[in-house]
Amino acid sequence: MKKMIAKHQASWVITALTIVSGIVALVLADSDAAVPIHWNAAGEVDGTTSPLTGFLMMPGIQVFTILLLSNLHLIEPRKEHLEKSEGLIFLVTLGCALLFAAIQGQIIAVSFGYAGNSSIIFVGVGILLALIGNYMGKLQSTFTVGIRTPWTLSSEQVWRKTHRLGGKLMLLAGTIVAVCGLIASPEVQTWVMLITILPAAIVPIIYSWILWRKEQTQ
Repeated sequence: MKKMIAKHQASWVITALTIVSGIVALVLADSDAAVPIHWNAAGEVDGTTSPLTGFLMMPGIQVFTILLLSNLHLIEPRKEHLEKSEGLIFLVTLGCALLFAAIQGQIIAVSFGYAGNSSIIFVGVGILLALIGNYMGKLQSTFTVGIRTPWTLSSEQVWRKTHRLGGKLMLLAGTIVAVCGLIASPEVQTWVMLITILPAAIVPIIYSWILWRKEQTQ
C-alpha cells in the first residue's frame, strides 16, 4: 500500500483535495439543492441529483479509478511487460485524477451559481488522449493495458504495428479535441469528439485483424 501511494503520490494528493472539496460543498449547500451531474450537447444542465450524491460521486469514481490503475500488476499475467509501461500508467493515472478534479470543480461551481466552463473538460480529455497516443507505440503486449484484441495478444508483430497506428490516431484525435475545446462551441465540441475518437478506437481493431489474417496466409 505504501509503495502504491508513493508511486502515485501526486494523483492521491489531487484525489484527497477533490474529496475535501466535495465534503466542504456538501456542508455549505442546502439539503434540497439540485446538483448538476450531466450536461447536454449544448453545454446545458439536463440532469441533477441530491448534494450527497452530486458532491461525492466524482471523488468516489476517482478513488476507484486510481486504485484500479495503480494495482494492475495484481491481475496482469505479463508482469514484466507491464513494468515497462509504468510511465504510461503513471501518466494515465495522473491525467484521470486531474480530469475528475476538473469535473468536480465544474459541478461545484454550477451548484453554487457560478458559470461553469465545459470547455475545460474537453481540453483535458484531448490532452490526455494525445499524451496516451504519444506513448502507445512503445507499449509491450499485456492483458490490461493497450489495444487488447485476440489478434494483438496472439502476435507480437501485430501488437507493435497496431499500437503504432493506434498511437498516431489517438494523438491526432486528442489534439483535435483539445483545440476544439479552446475555440469551438459546446455543440461542435461534442460532435468533434465523437467523429475523431470513434475512428481512433475502431480502426486499430480492424487493422489488427487484417494484420493477423495476413500473418496466417504467409
